[in-house]
Amino acid sequence: MASRKKITFDVFTLDTKEEQLWKGTKKIHLRPKTYALLQHLIVRSGHLVTKEELLNAVWRECNVGEEALKHCMVEIRRALGDNAEKPRFIETAHRRGYRFIGKSTNSQRKDRGKSTKQGETGIQDPPPGTSPFVGRETELAQLQQHLEDTIKGSRRVVFISGEQGIGKTRLSDAFLDTVSSAKTTGRRSGKNPVPWIARGQCVQSHGTAEAYMPLLEALTGLCHTQGRQIINSLCRYAPLWMSQMPSRLSTDQILRIRISTRNATRERMLRELAEALEELTKDRPLILILEDLHWSDPSTLDWIFSWAQRRESSRLLLLATYRTAEVMTEDHPFKNIQRELRSKQLCSEIELTYLDEYEIGEYLKRRFPSHKFPARMTHWVQQRTGGNALFLVNLLDHLSEQGHILKGDNRWILNTPLEKIKQTIPPTIRQIVDRQIERCNPQEQLLLQAASVNGMEFSAGGAAAALNEDEDEIELLCRNLAARSQFLQPAPDRIISKGEKVACYRFIHVLYRNLCYQLIPSERRIRFHRRIAAFLEQEDGRQPQELYAQLAMHYDRGRDYRCAVRHYRKAVDNAGARYAEHESLELATRGIQLLEMLPASPERTELEIHLQNALGTALISTEGPGAEKARQAFSRARDLFSSLGPALRSGKKDTLFNSLYGLWNYHWGHANYSPALRLAEQLVQLSKVSKDSLVQDRAHFPLGITLMDHGEYAPALEHLEQSSGVKSRCCAEIARCHLGYVDSALGNIEKTLACALETRDTEYCIFAYLGAARLHMTRGEFREALERSQSAIDIALSRKIAEQWLTPMRVINGWATYKLGRKKKGQRQIHQALTIYKDIEISNLGPMLYAIYAEILLDGNRVEEGLAVIDGTLETSHRTGIHHYDAELYRLKGELLLQPFSIDNRPSDRKNPHAGKAEDCFKQAEAIAQKQRAKSLELRAVTSLSRLWQHQNRRVEAKMRLEKIYNWFTEGHNTADLKRARKLLEELNK
Repeated sequence: MASRKKITFDVFTLDTKEEQLWKGTKKIHLRPKTYALLQHLIVRSGHLVTKEELLNAVWRECNVGEEALKHCMVEIRRALGDNAEKPRFIETAHRRGYRFIGKSTNSQRKDRGKSTKQGETGIQDPPPGTSPFVGRETELAQLQQHLEDTIKGSRRVVFISGEQGIGKTRLSDAFLDTVSSAKTTGRRSGKNPVPWIARGQCVQSHGTAEAYMPLLEALTGLCHTQGRQIINSLCRYAPLWMSQMPSRLSTDQILRIRISTRNATRERMLRELAEALEELTKDRPLILILEDLHWSDPSTLDWIFSWAQRRESSRLLLLATYRTAEVMTEDHPFKNIQRELRSKQLCSEIELTYLDEYEIGEYLKRRFPSHKFPARMTHWVQQRTGGNALFLVNLLDHLSEQGHILKGDNRWILNTPLEKIKQTIPPTIRQIVDRQIERCNPQEQLLLQAASVNGMEFSAGGAAAALNEDEDEIELLCRNLAARSQFLQPAPDRIISKGEKVACYRFIHVLYRNLCYQLIPSERRIRFHRRIAAFLEQEDGRQPQELYAQLAMHYDRGRDYRCAVRHYRKAVDNAGARYAEHESLELATRGIQLLEMLPASPERTELEIHLQNALGTALISTEGPGAEKARQAFSRARDLFSSLGPALRSGKKDTLFNSLYGLWNYHWGHANYSPALRLAEQLVQLSKVSKDSLVQDRAHFPLGITLMDHGEYAPALEHLEQSSGVKSRCCAEIARCHLGYVDSALGNIEKTLACALETRDTEYCIFAYLGAARLHMTRGEFREALERSQSAIDIALSRKIAEQWLTPMRVINGWATYKLGRKKKGQRQIHQALTIYKDIEISNLGPMLYAIYAEILLDGNRVEEGLAVIDGTLETSHRTGIHHYDAELYRLKGELLLQPFSIDNRPSDRKNPHAGKAEDCFKQAEAIAQKQRAKSLELRAVTSLSRLWQHQNRRVEAKMRLEKIYNWFTEGHNTADLKRARKLLEELNK
């Protein structure tokens, strides 16, 4: 092997040909820029190298600021185990540059596998705070296998679980190191490139967590590191998500996205990101790491659950860590999602256990090479720490700092007997960390407190703002702590306006952050929160939209309640834009609570109106339209609006619209026809003076559906056709079908279904499938009704939709099953669905559903049960004002009255004492249908009446009556009702 030029200093060797740093036999991985910076300093050993010279030499091909230089310097010091305050290798010339002060020699070495000697033993001091990786080889191999499967196109969800401090993050870091190593050594080909890496952190929030926070953090980081390719892909496939990262877009781009997505839904939000990532990973796989999922916001959990169930190929490996103890409660949302994914075999779990004595022994060997510790020390450490990795690291740090472990005669030794150490070591990890904090100087302690108020991750500017200190001085403190790996570590720079980078840091473990926060005196904590809030608003550089929930929390904790409520209002709107109902609910609730701290004023009233509307909307989404708390919220908002002066009311009609829409939704859901109709009419009137086209579009659906409930099909259709939503279009075709245009209705609803399937919005698809199933049922098409209703059920179950919408799907499905010959199964299915339906207190579709049940009872000759169902349903209809199925209910009642005296569905020769009552029922059904202009229902009623008259030898009268309604129809002649009518007419013509 040819000789190579190497530079040796202390225990390190710089191989200038291979551009590699070695520490003895261990390769130290440095990023290319970091290596170049180190080499530039070493070749100018002893000389001051200015910042300008370093920037020009290392970054000459691009324009970067001093932040890049500082970040690389932190990496170098960490790799060398150097301390900025007491440097052994690199000295800082404040505000000017750096000087390499280590003693170096050039050497010609042929074998890089031999280590540099240190004294006689070759012992190498570990850098401060370093922690060898041991005991997780099996788990690391599992992650590697999951990555290989992902590269082949198999979507993978892997949960890494264990108790606090057991090493979940350390395992994921080690796994990412192997991925980065593959990139460095070129082990992956162009066909299988090294994966992208995106990382998001769930944090234990003092208030409500921002919806999708870890996902947005991961996407933002990916945009920062990968640039335009990621942004272009998200703009194309996930515009809703890009609109939540406004710092990456221009104002015009944001406006265009919001206009194009204003009718979007929560389902679209979930679907967009899944499709964008699937498209993005076709060329290059992605590892998405979400840490501390036990603190996740509900929306992020919903996305994971939705993404895991998709069937499309995906080269995305999703790794998520969580603490086992935190999710033990039965109602923890993550536990429910995890249980369901497990049952469907859609996730894998790596459960970390505590380190055993052998693994602890290996750790001691690697951290303290050639040590001469007592043989029983491994057992003592295992007993003391229980094998908890975090406790182990902190215990050994403590022993080293106290002088119990030191290097003597070139050997690591235990300087104090174990029996004496036991008396001086704090019993818990918390107490050990408390002692470590106490040993920091006062300035460092204050920095850690200020940093903990900022959060798990923070900028030097944010910490400086809390302390009201110079940012450069604070950043120096942060760098020093990070260089010693004491509490802090560098985090990726944050890019703010105009591409400027801000240096960021993060706590090494959440335990450190929580303990530092708890140590802050109350008054100081309030002061820190207020200062950080002011900094975020004025100087942070991010778009306000990204910070509303965070600002609300800081002002809340800082007891500036007026500012807190204002930002809770904005945060609620932000959550609404992300279709994050649970977050909206929590934010609105907290905002309303804080209003009690403010004096009465028009501003307070306006804030409460907005928050009460948001609360009601969130309650309807999470608890259903029948939620009484939702009615109370919307009523409160409406009453507050009335208390405003005329000038304030005139400019806020859209606010009143939201209150009335929510109240309409409640009353409509409870089948309170009169108040629902009154509110729906008010909505249409308000829409006429609104300049918002979305308001104008929304206003006609409530009036249309309310009129249809009452059986006023023609005016209902007129209003429904003025609304563009999928629900409106489905309901419009049901009204059209009842009006007699059965073929047109079916053709239109199939188009609506096709559009819904194209959008892949689950809510749209459910309603389109349900609407199509209802039309096929009306047309007597059993198999098609079964297929459409089953599709609706399948999607609804995956979405966990409210039971009031599942019931009609199940009843229609049971009806079709019964008609196709599986009578017992179909009848049982209908009965079970209606049993649940009775407890829901939602009765809009009740008349139709019970009419279906009565039809099945009629076919089974269960007359008394059928009559009881009909009479009970008619009584409810008269009480509520829901009359859309009255004609069919009276017709079925007549058929049931005739049933005991019928053979094969034809009147028998015996005299029927109920024939007169049955005839009255048929005539009443006919009259109701004529009043409603419901030709399809009128045809059914007249067919039943004509068949009765046929048996009573009133053939001419029956023929004239039936011919008149039959000849009205210009379409639908292949439907079951028209076929029955035509067959009866043929019999009457004989």
